[in-house]
Amino acid sequence: MTANPEALHRRCICVVEDEPLNLRLVVALVERLGHEVVTARCGRDAVALLQRRPVDLVLLDLGLPDMRGQRVARQLRKLESTAKLRIFALSASSSDDAALRDAGFDGHLAKPLREEDLRRVLADAAVPLLDRVGLLDRVCGDDALVRELLVDFVEIADALVLDVATALASTVRADVKASTHRLKGALLAIGAQRAAASAETLEDGSLGSDLADLASLLAIVACDVSEARAAAQRGPDAAPFPPFGAESALARDVVHDE
Repeated sequence: MTANPEALHRRCICVVEDEPLNLRLVVALVERLGHEVVTARCGRDAVALLQRRPVDLVLLDLGLPDMRGQRVARQLRKLESTAKLRIFALSASSSDDAALRDAGFDGHLAKPLREEDLRRVLADAAVPLLDRVGLLDRVCGDDALVRELLVDFVEIADALVLDVATALASTVRADVKASTHRLKGALLAIGAQRAAASAETLEDGSLGSDLADLASLLAIVACDVSEARAAAQRGPDAAPFPPFGAESALARDVVHDE
């Protein structure tokens, strides 16, 4: 099995579409770009799914059998767990962008979906180096604890990457999996989602991919970890990231650029 470099920084995308051929096309495009897909065939199922399954992006058909996509988007914006989702409308007809934004959409994609349009949306939805708002939320606003976590990560980051490299050199797959799992856990602890996604790809490949392929992916993971380490070293108040304590919607502009 060969590791897929495009799976690095992979995201989970929810496709809400009732028409089988359109659903098959969108799912195929998402998977070809190395991302995970979850699907729903109607608005009610989509709302239920998204309340229990975190995703990075929602592609939502406007003409669902049980309710309009606009109504689904409004419901998602009202729920705390889904209010900040990035949601794009899917429609075969021209749409009023202003009306879609009023309904809670971040943008509109024409059907049939083109790979270049999907790539553009995914690029615009790039994951920040550190999800500082999410990290602060997880520790109930304890700014001092956040600072301690960042300092601790700076001290151990290089050693964690070295452990993965040593495990790869030993060719013991169990050690590769264990070391990448530790690295991923540390990255998630400080909100370094992008680097954690890279580490997870390496972890997933540890029991099946060629070790030579994994070694080449490690260089990319190491680069991501280095960027996360530098961001952590700058501390929670450094530019260009929003300061702690900012309103969530403002703080997440790095992800949800209008």
